[in-house]
Amino acid sequence: MPIYHVIPHTHWDREWYLSFDHFRVLLTHLMDDLLDILETNPDYKSFTLDGQTSVLDDYLEIRPDRRALIEKHVRDGRLFIGHWYILPDEHLVSGEATIRNLMRGRETAHAFGGSMDVGYIPDSFGHIAQMPQILRGFGIDSAIVWRGFGGEPGQEPSEYTWISPDGSDVLMEHLSDVGYSAAYFNSTDMRSAEERFEDFASRVDFRAQSDDRLMLCGGDHHWPYKDLPLVLAHLNEKYKGDKVLVHSSITAFMEAMKKGVAGKQLPEVHGEMRFGYRWAFNVTGGVYSSRIYLKQANTSGQLLLERVLEPLDAITIMQCGRSQKHLIRQGWTYLMQNHPHDSICGCSIDPVHREMETRFEKLQELGLGVERFAMMQIVPDKEGDRGDDKSLTLFNPSPFVRNEVVEVDVEFFSQQIVVGLNPDVVVDPALPPVAGFRLEDSDGNIIPFEIIGRKVDFGISYNRFDYPAQSLVERFNLRFETGDVPALGMKSLKVVRTDAFAASATALEQTMGHRVTNGLITLEANADGSFNLTDHETGQLYGPMGHIEDNGDAGDEYNWSPPMKGDRIYDSRMSANVRVEVIDGGLRQGLRVIGSWDLPAGVTEDENYRLEETKSLYFTTTAWVTKGEKLVRFETNVDNTVKDHRFRVVFHTGAETNTHWADVQFGVIKREQQSWNTADFKIEVPTSVAPMQRFVCVEHGNKAATLISKGMPEYELRHNSNGTLLLTLLRCVGELGRGEIVMRPGGRGGWKNSTPDAQCLGTYTFEYGFLPRSNSWSDDIAAINYATEKILLPIRATRRKMEASDLPSQLEISNPAIVLSAFKLSEDGKGIIVRMYNPSDRSQSTKVVWPNAGKVFDCNLEEQELKPIGDGLSEVALELAPYKIVTLNIMMSTT
Repeated sequence: MPIYHVIPHTHWDREWYLSFDHFRVLLTHLMDDLLDILETNPDYKSFTLDGQTSVLDDYLEIRPDRRALIEKHVRDGRLFIGHWYILPDEHLVSGEATIRNLMRGRETAHAFGGSMDVGYIPDSFGHIAQMPQILRGFGIDSAIVWRGFGGEPGQEPSEYTWISPDGSDVLMEHLSDVGYSAAYFNSTDMRSAEERFEDFASRVDFRAQSDDRLMLCGGDHHWPYKDLPLVLAHLNEKYKGDKVLVHSSITAFMEAMKKGVAGKQLPEVHGEMRFGYRWAFNVTGGVYSSRIYLKQANTSGQLLLERVLEPLDAITIMQCGRSQKHLIRQGWTYLMQNHPHDSICGCSIDPVHREMETRFEKLQELGLGVERFAMMQIVPDKEGDRGDDKSLTLFNPSPFVRNEVVEVDVEFFSQQIVVGLNPDVVVDPALPPVAGFRLEDSDGNIIPFEIIGRKVDFGISYNRFDYPAQSLVERFNLRFETGDVPALGMKSLKVVRTDAFAASATALEQTMGHRVTNGLITLEANADGSFNLTDHETGQLYGPMGHIEDNGDAGDEYNWSPPMKGDRIYDSRMSANVRVEVIDGGLRQGLRVIGSWDLPAGVTEDENYRLEETKSLYFTTTAWVTKGEKLVRFETNVDNTVKDHRFRVVFHTGAETNTHWADVQFGVIKREQQSWNTADFKIEVPTSVAPMQRFVCVEHGNKAATLISKGMPEYELRHNSNGTLLLTLLRCVGELGRGEIVMRPGGRGGWKNSTPDAQCLGTYTFEYGFLPRSNSWSDDIAAINYATEKILLPIRATRRKMEASDLPSQLEISNPAIVLSAFKLSEDGKGIIVRMYNPSDRSQSTKVVWPNAGKVFDCNLEEQELKPIGDGLSEVALELAPYKIVTLNIMMSTT
């Protein structure tokens, strides 16, 4: 006998086709009505509030008087909340951010009386490979998903075992083709209710491997239907026990379904889910590159929180300072409020994304303050001192020693600046220009440097007990090689005034023509604006690379799509006017391509072609070769003046393959590039682009390469192209949801709204890197991770008006193949959390070392202790299985 679990719910997009505050007006009235129903109608058994607790925070900011009522209904099992804080896009946020999202959601839900223990993920645009391991890390053994799966041979059932690369698994319920809004009864017209139920049953009965069937009764911003009990009573009377409809909950359904499939061999789903194009709108084809400036800001914010602020806070605690955990928590709030799928995917109206920019800016400003206060505790300074800089402290955010070339500022006092009307203050004349200075490490070794910038500017010194002191300063921008900076430690350099400057640091050969080299690699700029690279170790040649390909985009914020009747594709090598400049340097040399490009101004009104009218677009790409680095650093600046186009940088690697290995959340996974016949797909056409977190690798024989991206998550390995990688820098469109387009013949992916800001007019900067290799990515994972950290996490410098001391390593992971995910104060404030993972497909051994001995526990992702590792330890030896996430809680005497 089939049992249909009818679960009334709302799917609450915090912001989308309306702004957050506009939606909050609706949310306030919805919650008021829902609470009234629960208070006055005992037959209305329960309601599910979308699996995210942010809606409670948003509502209670307006109606704090309703908190006790919400707590009552949660405790009584009539209002189901959690386990997320917000429903995220899984592919575009970091794995650590996903953990914090679950942590915050469950914390909030438990504070109200209870959390759903089901991985409820009904509307993410596909699912990441490691989600089962993440859910298991919170004691969750099941998931409900929709997009990204279904419609292919072998995907007929609705129940599966979903398995992560590390082997973790959860029971997965896959929703019907109409998703989470299939069965919304919103009328007492019983004939209509019967028809809706019969339609729903026809979609799920043939798929179910259990008598229990999931019937979600709700949809986007849908109100609770107060007469649902009457409808269910009528339908149960009609079917007289042949079919049973119960007013249920997500938790009750999943528990019943587990029993229904017990002992059955369920089909398996392995890893990520990004297909299902014959099943439902996936809307994944373009969201990785819609409004890429948001993705860049998100990467910057994640790195700031995960790898700078939290580690500095942990180090402060280890040095007996004051934690700033509450401020850091606020930073996470700003960040996570930008992580809902309609937000971070860039597929909402312009006011939504402007507010997102404000949140990202607030996070950066808060972060600057938290970092400054942390460094004041670790490396004290003379507050308000107008004097010269006396020291530079270099902070290494990586868990391994780094020695590299950095660029930092040093300031020298020139003249006092009087702020306000102070007629009694007599200002001394400006001091003469600085004649010279040197840098010394703690052992008295002189650090050679080169001056790459010098100017007189305004400086300011802060003071907690008086007004800031402002002055004119002579500012020098220096480039030098750091020497060894300890893992998650600090190296301080003394700044000593002298009578003359020493000779500049030199290491690289003098530039010859448009060619630069560091002995490891040679980079050459071609007359057409592309680059060629030679790897001296292997003799392998790479290129052309670094040139731009531009094509039309008649799609929308959800999907890239070419003009309906024909595209015009431009290659900067053939159609742009370029010139090449050489940037000389002793430790780093660059080649700069400066280009102007006449491109179609947009697409025609009927979306059939790119316009004949053109506008000039200006761009520069600078490629840097640095001492000791087998790595090319790229920076592209674009002044975008044209609309309806996609702007991508191209790398011809010469690695003849359709296989690519992408860095994703907690691992590197294998993907195979394919080509599809557009006519075979009636809803949405599979896209050739894919998401990454930090890098993508290609390899063939002894020729391999890694493309590293700082905040641009979309790439393509062109099919059958001899290893050609394309990195999307801009995708520019003007509507949230267009009608039928080439890549989405099934109709609109979202409501029609004009979104002129999504055309991304204006100036942008993009940073990325290219690493030539000769081995498989598994063999090279340590080198890849090292190079990636260099580009994403530069060594940070703090200037001081007094001498500072070195700080030895506060956390070292001996194997650079292991990736640090978190180094932070534990949620209960009693220990230091160290989370790391093995991104590779083979086991990795490592030692983890810290300065102060203490008790160490193995924990789950929710920071619950699983087992003790030892007492009085200052290091542990670990063996990390492939793709495994490990969390340690170190209870040190200083915490």
